Amino acid sequence: TRDLHTQAERSDLMQCLLRGHMSRQMWADLLYTQYVIFRAIETRVTFEIGELHRAQLALNDWQALACSLPPCCLPSLDALAARIAACDHQQVWAHVYVHYLALLYGGQIIRRILPTDIPTTLFDFADADACKTYVRSHLDLDLADEACESFRLTIEYYNELYRCHQKHS
Repeated sequence: TRDLHTQAERSDLMQCLLRGHMSRQMWADLLYTQYVIFRAIETRVTFEIGELHRAQLALNDWQALACSLPPCCLPSLDALAARIAACDHQQVWAHVYVHYLALLYGGQIIRRILPTDIPTTLFDFADADACKTYVRSHLDLDLADEACESFRLTIEYYNELYRCHQKHS
């Protein structure tokens, strides 16, 4: 998964974010995609640590921005949500690995980059170390292929979202 993780970090969308060049609308659109993913995962997994629930936080942050829905259809986001829905219970943890550890690690960097008027409750964790340990306790090597597919689809929707904003800007 390391190579795909690096590809995701180096995507145009993430580079735009990390360089502080992301518009408020693009950030809102990315938040909305996060809501879609977390909702798909959280309908399939019951977390023993309640603070891992992120769907409502992503939605709250998105609503606080008072932006419109993404201006483009994102087929790979729909494919990712459908894939999560089709996974067996154990495979869903591959998606938890990709998306929740992203918040627990990279999200903590992103929250410092975003302007102070941007809501960031999505990145709030009272005990991030306990969350990381809990997620990792549900992982095994059998999930590597599914995690790679989760990364691939994530990279695809990052690219679709970036292209959409380039086209509509």
